Amino acid sequence: MTSGSRSLFATQNAPSARTIALSLLVESVKSEEGIDVLLDRALARCSFDRRERALTVEITYGVLRRLSTIDWRLEPVLEKPLPRLPVAVQMVLRLGAYQLLFLDRIPQSAAVNESVNLARAFTGTVGRDWSGFVNAVLRALLRHPARPWPSMDLDAAQGLALRYSVPGWLSRRWVERLGVGSAEMVCEGVSVAPPLTIRVNYLITTREALLETFA
Repeated sequence: MTSGSRSLFATQNAPSARTIALSLLVESVKSEEGIDVLLDRALARCSFDRRERALTVEITYGVLRRLSTIDWRLEPVLEKPLPRLPVAVQMVLRLGAYQLLFLDRIPQSAAVNESVNLARAFTGTVGRDWSGFVNAVLRALLRHPARPWPSMDLDAAQGLALRYSVPGWLSRRWVERLGVGSAEMVCEGVSVAPPLTIRVNYLITTREALLETFA
């Protein structure tokens, strides 16, 4: 477990995928190490099964991959700007929103309830209990109609940046060089998790032995 996870969840004996993801996202704000390094270190110290490890990876990278879109969707249901909230509260809202908006296989009730539990767990580190606030915001997100995307006719680059969480300067460059249609295809491609590819090192193993390892 990372030092960030120990400070946020000092009383938890058995961390979950969500507690580790939250601690990593909070730690990544101030750490000079990349999230991949932080994640690998945390997973090496946790006795997670394959399913829990996969969830940890998905929600950690997912929040970062779709950060702009998540923040844009949260904006209408917040009374004050997200950056004015404690970092831990920002991240638990983003984790909950990512599950609600992008992970169909996780029941909405579970996404909300687990986020509320996360907020309750780190109460001592942020000075107050934010669980009620997190519950209200995420349930408002569920009730709130999908926010209309910015008009592609008025500013295609901005529209693509918000839809696919691509930096605005990059989406603008792609629109200028490729046209809107091709630029959107590129933006969509970079916004999804890349496929996992494994190459067999025949100097130390065989394809059959490697398949047996992952069976």
